Amino acid sequence: MLSRAANKLFHVLAGSVLSDSTTGIKMFRRELFERLDLQSRPVGWAVTFEMAMKAEAAGVRLGEVPIISIDRLYGGRSTFRLGPWVGEYLRWFRWGARELRRQKGRRAVLVPDRPALREVTVK
Repeated sequence: MLSRAANKLFHVLAGSVLSDSTTGIKMFRRELFERLDLQSRPVGWAVTFEMAMKAEAAGVRLGEVPIISIDRLYGGRSTFRLGPWVGEYLRWFRWGARELRRQKGRRAVLVPDRPALREVTVK
């Protein structure tokens, strides 16, 4: 519930083309990683949030495929810790809201006919 609310708020405030910036699989060419200059701390999935925002800000063509999360069935206990995770996500939330809002109007969204795939193009 927290993730959904945060993503919705980020989508509205930052004008991000992504509906969910924090989860999913991010795939980039190796040379793009240096251009993105990733700086997030190894807390939760903050690095995926940072990658999504910096790629969008850099004008990288993005695609989004919805995923469904299910409760943990195997693999031990969760490493989720509210304090450290919220702090790191909030750091990148503020950065993304500021940087992506500056570029508003320079991005386009394409939705192909295939309902399972939603492609997002950033100009």
